[in-house]
Amino acid sequence: MANLTTRAGKGSPLSNNEVDANFNNLNTDKLETTATAADSALLGGELPSTFAGAAQVLKLQKSVKLIQLGIEIL
Repeated sequence: MANLTTRAGKGSPLSNNEVDANFNNLNTDKLETTATAADSALLGGELPSTFAGAAQVLKLQKSVKLIQLGIEIL
């Protein structure tokens, strides 16, 4: 999860550098969402075109990445 500085947490307005750091942290921690043929195979065929289907693809991609990293999924 991205580490963000908020005005509420800081208790004063953010500096330009703090705002830039927030954007950099979001860019660094974002999930790339490019669906592949492997994603289609995991879903058993056609890739879904709905929002719920896209969320399912993202969940599968995360699971595959965790498995590749050797992290057990409970």
